Amino acid sequence: MGNSASKKRLKFEATLEGMRSNEVSGKVKFKRYGLDPEDATKLADALRQNETVTDLILWDNRIGPIGAGTIAKALTSSLQVLDLGGCGIGDLGASYLASALEKNSTLQELYLQDNDIGDAGAKSIARALRTNTTLRTLYLHVNNIGTEGMCELIRALKCNGTLKTLETYANNAPVDITNQLLHEGGSSLKKGG
Repeated sequence: MGNSASKKRLKFEATLEGMRSNEVSGKVKFKRYGLDPEDATKLADALRQNETVTDLILWDNRIGPIGAGTIAKALTSSLQVLDLGGCGIGDLGASYLASALEKNSTLQELYLQDNDIGDAGAKSIARALRTNTTLRTLYLHVNNIGTEGMCELIRALKCNGTLKTLETYANNAPVDITNQLLHEGGSSLKKGG
């Protein structure tokens, strides 16, 4: 393990301990730490014990769908921002997060860009958007969402009055179809095609 990786590992373990005792609050950021599903499980355990972390940034780690599932089960009443961009969660991880979103009443921003999410994951998220009333920002760009998944997301927006930003560019659905669907949905979203 290189010096930089060793330092990151030590910081990760120390932060987990601080989270368990509520000494760590606000934003917790582990960007490019090389975390895996086992680390996500440790993080989820610490998150369950914490009442003060508001932002959890895990961008560009390989926690995968299993890691996303453990984090989803641990969403707390204090967490407002969750960034899992580039974490390789796929459709299964998106499904786990969608199930948590259906019950969660505090998460306001969810970043799932660059995660190989396809139509199945988009449909799961759309299902959650029909009932969730707190999410304001959702980033789904640079995934593999096709026209079918995009249609489900747009249909869900008709039931959701709180989502204000939806980023969907660089997916498999044609941009003109995505923009047309957003327009037809009567959305007041700030969007990325």
